[in-house]
Amino acid sequence: MHHRHFETIDSTQLYLKNNYSNLVEKNNEKNILISSSLQSKGIGRHGNSWDHYKNSLAFSFSLKITKNENLSILPLNLSVYLIEWLEKKTKAHLSVKWPNDIITKPFKKCGGILCNYLNPETMIVGIGLNYGNISFQKEYTYKTKPGVISRDRELSEKEKKDLPLSFYEHLLKKDYNSQTKVKEWERLCVHLNQKVRLTIGPNNSFEGLFKGLSHKGEAIIEDERKIERSFCSGSLNII
Repeated sequence: MHHRHFETIDSTQLYLKNNYSNLVEKNNEKNILISSSLQSKGIGRHGNSWDHYKNSLAFSFSLKITKNENLSILPLNLSVYLIEWLEKKTKAHLSVKWPNDIITKPFKKCGGILCNYLNPETMIVGIGLNYGNISFQKEYTYKTKPGVISRDRELSEKEKKDLPLSFYEHLLKKDYNSQTKVKEWERLCVHLNQKVRLTIGPNNSFEGLFKGLSHKGEAIIEDERKIERSFCSGSLNII
């Protein structure tokens, strides 16, 4: 692989997306990791920003996609492998929220995964983690209350470079394109069999019980008439 670390960068995801072809050509390597000690304009889902704090991790990397596989499963697999890695590193007990959030106990968001398909054979993955001790300002406007993975950790500059590399190496050894992690994802799901609201666009939402995942990785939600519907995207909250 090729790993490039920046002290400061606007967005690791945008940098990798805009420079991927040149990086592959220059380094003769398709597995590319970009990390940063400080990310000033991190990107979240639906065009939202991802705020960076003193003890945060921000990194993006490329993944080779297996042709003809169900690509909606891949982001879910990534969250399971990320939790496995984090629990080994920190001993924290973490959960997932559909489709791409990492959740602490009690219900607080400590991480997110953003996936963009660069071409039919390559995905760009961005990860933001509130890894160590962070004091959040009371005036934050996040939909889900923010949390941290390990309050007793103060990250060194070396760790901000080495920890993303450690996860990327961990992930590249896994069969991340397979469907074998769907049941594991459901076991880690913080809202399984809970009442949720799924927002799809500015004026469209659906409420019901979250029943798990379809074989395609879609969210299955049961309405009050016991009718199940599947959703491939949206913003989900427990109600």
